[in-house]
Amino acid sequence: MANHTRRTPVRFQPLRISKRKWRQPWIDTEPQSPNYDERQPDLEKHSLIHQDDSHAQGESSNTSSRSTSNSYTSTDPILQRTPDHHLKGKQQPSTASAYAPQRQFKRRCNQYFTFILGGALIVFLFTLLQLAFSSAREVEQGTRKPEPKPPPWQDFPLLARYYGGIGGLTKTENYRPEYPGTGEDVVRKTVGKAKGNRTESETAAEDDESDHQQEKIKFRSQSFDPKPLVGSLDSEAKDCFFDSKTETRMPKLQVYQGTVQGFPRNVLGSREALNSSSDICLDRFGKLGPYGFGYSQKLGGIGSGMEADRKVVGRVWEDDPEIDFRDVRWAQVQDDCLRLNNHTFGDFKPSEGNSVEPFLEKRDAEADASPKKSATPAAKSSDAHKPITPRTAILIRATTNSPQGPAQILHYRSLISELSLASSGEYTVHFLIKVLDSNLPVWSDEATRLRVLSDALPEEFHGMATLWSEEQMHLLYSGVQQTSEWMPVQWFARNHPEFEYFWDWDPEMRYTGHYLQLLKGAEQWATQQPRKYLWERNAKFYVPDEHGSWEEFVHMIRVQTEQGISSNLDKVSNRLGGEEGGSPANAPTRSHKSIWGPQPPPNEPNRDNFTDIVPPTSFESDKSFWGIDEPSELITLAPIFDPDSTSWSSSTEVSGYNLDPLEPLVAGPDIHGGAPQKPKQRYPPRRASLSSVSRISLRLLTAMHNETAFEHKHMNTQMWPASLALQKGYKAVHVPHPIYVDRKWPTAYLASVFAGPEGRRSVYAEGRSHNFKGLSIGVWGADGDQKVVGDFASRLYRRWLGYKDQETHEGGEEWETEGEGRMCLPPMLLGPVGGIGMVFEHRS
Repeated sequence: MANHTRRTPVRFQPLRISKRKWRQPWIDTEPQSPNYDERQPDLEKHSLIHQDDSHAQGESSNTSSRSTSNSYTSTDPILQRTPDHHLKGKQQPSTASAYAPQRQFKRRCNQYFTFILGGALIVFLFTLLQLAFSSAREVEQGTRKPEPKPPPWQDFPLLARYYGGIGGLTKTENYRPEYPGTGEDVVRKTVGKAKGNRTESETAAEDDESDHQQEKIKFRSQSFDPKPLVGSLDSEAKDCFFDSKTETRMPKLQVYQGTVQGFPRNVLGSREALNSSSDICLDRFGKLGPYGFGYSQKLGGIGSGMEADRKVVGRVWEDDPEIDFRDVRWAQVQDDCLRLNNHTFGDFKPSEGNSVEPFLEKRDAEADASPKKSATPAAKSSDAHKPITPRTAILIRATTNSPQGPAQILHYRSLISELSLASSGEYTVHFLIKVLDSNLPVWSDEATRLRVLSDALPEEFHGMATLWSEEQMHLLYSGVQQTSEWMPVQWFARNHPEFEYFWDWDPEMRYTGHYLQLLKGAEQWATQQPRKYLWERNAKFYVPDEHGSWEEFVHMIRVQTEQGISSNLDKVSNRLGGEEGGSPANAPTRSHKSIWGPQPPPNEPNRDNFTDIVPPTSFESDKSFWGIDEPSELITLAPIFDPDSTSWSSSTEVSGYNLDPLEPLVAGPDIHGGAPQKPKQRYPPRRASLSSVSRISLRLLTAMHNETAFEHKHMNTQMWPASLALQKGYKAVHVPHPIYVDRKWPTAYLASVFAGPEGRRSVYAEGRSHNFKGLSIGVWGADGDQKVVGDFASRLYRRWLGYKDQETHEGGEEWETEGEGRMCLPPMLLGPVGGIGMVFEHRS
């Protein structure tokens, strides 16, 4: 029997066989389609990578032997991938080769984007670091200052009763102002009675009542004559006429007796200073109607004011008819008035105003003479021709391209009528026109000069102007580098010694009252001011609601000066830093003694003091008598402050003076630990006034001319007259005329701003000029050489003329006819108010 090997029977395990069969490579078992290419394996199966093999091997031990192919999840692949070793030696799929450039392009894009983003982040970080270091350096050096906070006054509410009309007039005893005071209830009731909040029956009834009230005396306008109020005109003076041949008079201003209920009071200044009535107001026809406003050009008027509310406007021309201004020549009108009153002023022939040669000859002759003789004012050398009543010139500044529209024409007519004619020739209006084109031969060709004069002014004002230019001023004052607005005034005064005083007038200023009352009141106030503590009073704004009466204000200034209350504030300002070019530690000690007599420059011991005015007694012996009844050499409508130790940008604009310090150089570092500093320059005593309207005497102008022409000394325009008056002991007075504010300032805060301490916390310091923007009158030079004004004066004047406000769209014809009627303003100085376009009658 054959020897057979015993075989161990094999146990049948179907699940294992099935499992093993499932793990067999699919490429050996799957039938090939007729079109299948063995060189190209299935891309779907080849795209699965080793992760499925590792997954299968890692989970085989955990998988039960009872598991079948049906027990796998739907996420597992049905067919197994061919291992990589099966593809060795075979060609790569062509479709994968087609996707390779796209993947490479995406990869490069990602790289570029990463590089760009990273570079931008690096540049941004370096920029931040550079800015941080630069900012720290600027803060350390003090060249960069933080952005200023919004001024507090912008949060104060606006006042509404400035725009009340003649329908809201009330008697003085019933008047309660909206501000300052406690008139809110009255104002609320007045505003609540606006016709927009009433029924038709109430409106009709009140219309009838309003028409009936127009017949009452208190609501009728009356003629206004300022002569009894000023009371200083010569008793022998004769009245002047618009037409001396026909003896035609100019119509008088028309005023309303009463005050608009709730109209705010002036928060700065005093009406008593100008002897101005507080119980009258004027509408636009009462002020401008006599000068052509409100009637047609066919009748010789301006052709404007023919719209809006015109109730009872005919009262203006009841006593005197309308004037035909089409053929008027104001130069002839002024000459006739002066000739009629020649006995009052003396027989004096004025010199030619546009000739430069006589002035140069006079200057050369004075240069050859002794200094004391040259310093004598020209008016003193001709006592035989000295007028009985001193004459005053009103110099209106203009340029060859200044707009001369109807609004300006009305303004010029009112100045001539209310000053020259009303004063019987004591005032004379004249224009100083600056030639802007230096290529025009105005000094060598008479025809060119006449043509420039003709183009610069309307025809009715021809013969009243004098031309000047900066090149001409450089010729006259050759030793001075900078020019100022006072040089042509000095030159005009030297050629017109028939005038004793000169008002420098801004053409954009407007006065709603009578100009003679304004200027005469200011002159009389200045004449009655005593010299004692005068410079200290000049430096402050007067706030009646905080300072009390004028006598109480004078007493407060005296106490502050004697006790040196402001000295501590100046010490604080000195710690903050002195003027540029000097160290606060080496700043000279400021004397708080009252100014008494001349204050000459400290570095000029050989200075000529022949024309200085010396006090008759000592400061202690004077009982506030010196200065009373003494005409002032300088009158300003803005405070005269001390620019020393302030950050006013023009405080160091001084030339021709010896500014060398008296003390030696400082060897050690300054208090801030910096490099050694030079001592502060020794500036001369100086004062500044930011007023665009001021009066200056012939004596002071002569002294200014001599200092500029012979000593080559000069200062900033706002400092030059006041500083020279201080150095020579001349009388200078700030007239506290009424000033209004557009918002409801707390009066205590307003007094701390405008009448607060001197130094760097002064309202004139750098960065604080914005406080002037809400006042009814702007200031010149508070921010460099620019006017610092708001829009309050211009908006108020525009509404007063009957036009709409361009921002709030309030006012105008509908506002007046449905409200209280035409606006009625008390006598108040407004400015600047230029650029107001007027509406004219239709002309076919």
